[in-house]
Amino acid sequence: MCTRENTRSFRGICDPLEILRCVMGLSTLEVKAYRVLLKEGPLSVKEIAERLGCSRPSAQKALSRLLNLKIVHRSKVLRREGGYVFIYQAIPLEKVKDECIRLILKLSHIIAKKREQLIELKEG
Repeated sequence: MCTRENTRSFRGICDPLEILRCVMGLSTLEVKAYRVLLKEGPLSVKEIAERLGCSRPSAQKALSRLLNLKIVHRSKVLRREGGYVFIYQAIPLEKVKDECIRLILKLSHIIAKKREQLIELKEG
């Protein structure tokens, strides 16, 4: 079991978002953006940039990648003063976990194949 007391040096290994970072290749900013959305709920790019202390283009780039990875959802909301704004919402970590497991299994299969190829090269 992963607890603060017995895994101080392995804290990052036990953090689901750190596992997600590793498996999906997320940047630090992408992990922070996802964490903010999980904690605070639906937000606009401007609001996320403010929470992260980064520029809107940096926040937009991070959100775009999270959207492509299907771990955030984007919806268009009409504004009272006219126009619209995109609102981003995190897909719950439980649902993302299934995709993580699928990617880990795929990676495991690739590693096993590469290992077999290396053994064949060494023997041949």
